[in-house]
Amino acid sequence: MGAVKVQARDSLDLAAPPERVFDVLLNMAAYGSWWPRPVVYQSLPGGRARVSNGPLVWWTVAVTRSERPKSIELRYDGGAWKGAAVWTLEPVATGTRVTYTVDLNVNWWWLRLLGRVAPFARLHSWQLIPALRALGRYASGAR
Repeated sequence: MGAVKVQARDSLDLAAPPERVFDVLLNMAAYGSWWPRPVVYQSLPGGRARVSNGPLVWWTVAVTRSERPKSIELRYDGGAWKGAAVWTLEPVATGTRVTYTVDLNVNWWWLRLLGRVAPFARLHSWQLIPALRALGRYASGAR
């Protein structure tokens, strides 16, 4: 079965300063505090983490580079996804424009099979936009 990719880019302007948004995003262990769906985070050796957002799908991820308050680069290296992602933050008049860009390979055979009919990039964006809104509320203190 051939490769199935998830490539998506989503942005939203948040009413919070870039430094605050950066700090919230860098603290992956606290994503469950603001992510709109349940997230389970488990710290692993080597600065990696095992993350799941439901009973069927999990992945491992690590921060490979960060530049406060501009960007956080991630490597997905196990579980459901393999590839790279980056959070990019830029100051705007209202606060911060946050952008999340992913370029992932689907790693599990049954997800690759599903990916033949399911629009994973659109589904990713459909789930991420509410998460970005929740991030904005959390980072601005309007929890």
